[in-house]
Amino acid sequence: METVYGDQAGAAKGTNPHKPGRKSYHPLLAFEGQSRLCLNAVLRSGNTHSSTDAASFLNETFELLGKRPVKYARFDKGFGGEDFYSLW
Repeated sequence: METVYGDQAGAAKGTNPHKPGRKSYHPLLAFEGQSRLCLNAVLRSGNTHSSTDAASFLNETFELLGKRPVKYARFDKGFGGEDFYSLW
């Protein structure tokens, strides 16, 4: 969660553990583990669940990587569901 101040476009009240009741973004980020290079990112409203649009985000990230193989991937517990698992 990324807390915002003022009236930021796309921000919404959600389950912000650091600032309950504040508007925030719930970013979706993909990093390369060794170099820590950010491969893809999208800002989502703060009332979005972790797995919302995760499958399309993963497909977009694969497209950005082209033919480079993915050897290892790690996701938090919020990612799940048959649509997401079927991508692997």
